[in-house]
Amino acid sequence: AENIVDKQASQIIKNYHENVCDKKYLSSIKSSVYFPQSAIINKHTCYYLRATEALEDEWEILYSKYQYISWLYVYDSNSKVLKLYPATNPLTLFGEDLNFDFFSFYKNSVKSYPKGFWTTPKEDINGTGIIIMYSKAIQFPGMKEISVVAIDIRVKHFLDKYINTFINFSQKNDLNHLFIINYWKTSNSVHLINNSTTNLLQWNSFMEGSEVSHW
Repeated sequence: AENIVDKQASQIIKNYHENVCDKKYLSSIKSSVYFPQSAIINKHTCYYLRATEALEDEWEILYSKYQYISWLYVYDSNSKVLKLYPATNPLTLFGEDLNFDFFSFYKNSVKSYPKGFWTTPKEDINGTGIIIMYSKAIQFPGMKEISVVAIDIRVKHFLDKYINTFINFSQKNDLNHLFIINYWKTSNSVHLINNSTTNLLQWNSFMEGSEVSHW
């Protein structure tokens, strides 16, 4: 994920040319472009979206190859415009005027600039389940605000790929149970991220009456 996003961040900056612009870049077939009511549409907006156009074929390949990828996207704080893959109805997802400047992925990316940032596991607001996000801040030439390139990863899909590795590790080391959890800072409960067991009856007994959320 880090290699994907870091590479795309460099590619977007490289593709950003202030002398090339056309209104056709304000829309996309493969991706969705979200223009909130507060969006600022000017030449920079066109340059920014044009710079991301070259990523769409790569996004399509990555999304098909890695089924644990939930979303690939770029957010530009200068224009407040988000470009998202795969294509969907952004108004259904985000409403008419959502500002991503206040989202943790954006704020933490800005703080980590020029390094990338990993979030803790969290519920996707779009309903795809538990995800982790990796994002990297970029700055377009001559622009004041920071922009962000990011990827959302479905935790369960990613860990399911390694389920046999987890179970083999448990058996080799004579472990009754191996699991991954995330402690919610805002709750007294524990959220189970992944469960791999060699003793299912013991695990089911442990789960009865527990505050652990099984997922």
